Amino acid sequence: MAAEPRSDLAALRADIERLLAEPGSPDSELVRRLQLALLDLSRAEAGTPEYRVVLAAPMKAGKSTLLNALLCQDLLPARGSAMTMLPTRVVVVPLGRQRRPVLRLAPHTAAALQELQSRLLHPENEAAVRQTTRGQQELAHVMGASCQRLAVAPVVGPYRGYRSVRRRLAMLNDTVRLAALVLPAGVLHAAVRDMQAPEVVVPVPWMAQDVHRYGHLVLIDTPGPDETLLSGVLDGLVIREFKDAHELLVVADATRVGSTAEASVRRLVQNARRERGPCGVLVAANRADLVRGPVPLRAVQRRVDPFEGPADRAVATNARLGLSAAGVLWPALSGSPGREHERAAGFLELVFPLDWEEVAPSVRPAQLRRWCTEAWHRSGVAELLDRFVTPLAVRPGFSALARTLAEVASVCRDLARNSGSDKRVAQLARQCDGIQRTMEVH
Repeated sequence: MAAEPRSDLAALRADIERLLAEPGSPDSELVRRLQLALLDLSRAEAGTPEYRVVLAAPMKAGKSTLLNALLCQDLLPARGSAMTMLPTRVVVVPLGRQRRPVLRLAPHTAAALQELQSRLLHPENEAAVRQTTRGQQELAHVMGASCQRLAVAPVVGPYRGYRSVRRRLAMLNDTVRLAALVLPAGVLHAAVRDMQAPEVVVPVPWMAQDVHRYGHLVLIDTPGPDETLLSGVLDGLVIREFKDAHELLVVADATRVGSTAEASVRRLVQNARRERGPCGVLVAANRADLVRGPVPLRAVQRRVDPFEGPADRAVATNARLGLSAAGVLWPALSGSPGREHERAAGFLELVFPLDWEEVAPSVRPAQLRRWCTEAWHRSGVAELLDRFVTPLAVRPGFSALARTLAEVASVCRDLARNSGSDKRVAQLARQCDGIQRTMEVH
């Protein structure tokens, strides 16, 4: 960013801080919105802004599968039962800039996870852990030999490569899930209270390398708000991500339109809008292939977005088909050379479930690639990327800053109306407008 806009940001931030430090108590909701805006202004001033898109969905709506499809690789762990416990920040970068995904944990987050592992390994919890893992076999790996090594080894990372990142994310989420089932709520709360979301930097093939960028686009995976283990302990982590979002991508299950699970997502969207201000909402009606006839996108959108945004911000998706096609189209991203035949077989089994074994021997590579390209576009994932996600990735910092400046100007005008003729507040709104004009020039 040019020096002049950056210095203007510093002056604006200082003026807002002085306003918040003055005696008196303006509307508390407006003050909270200004405090959130200050964080974005600080990032922009430091040259490290980011545009944050938070994914939200009821449990098992296919959210992690859709995010993996957007990344064009099956990187974030998922399974038949609920998997995601910790919000995960996914920073997307061009494939030419970085070849492998990299996972990083903040030191205090790693320390908190290591504390949970140590408590799970303590003899006093042995019986409870054994009983829990007997009933939920998918958690048994947490207490295997690998976890015993983790209990005495640093877990900060970074972890590099597809397999390492995927295994580590699965271990982190399952450690928290097992701790939530076994340990007292107070112990778990103390450990996760100040956690930061794990961050994965992921190369993707749809980001152009020759476009100037300012900042990063961050996609944030979150647990389903109807996850029972979140209540009272982990829900603060999720709420924090929603309050800090510039955009929400709500994944709705097209086969369960009108379900009670949608109400929990609707409440999160409503609270995020109340805290953040004019936060955008996108809707992906996933599993659209399982619905007879066209998906009623506007009806789905109204179910999850209480503010009824523009009607053209909803897309019908088949994330499973898109992810399967992406595995064939971009095999290098999976970090598993030599498994092209396995991915091709998986795609054919999905598309031709009854006779794929008879079809497979006669399929030539060019034909397979053509089918995968068609499936990629038919899945709706390409439309979601082209219409909404990829444009944000061109200048994510400017998009975030423009939204923050608009929010600050809106709050200042509301404060001016509430306080009569406060010229200082009105001046802040004009400062925001001036910075936006400067940004347009640069």
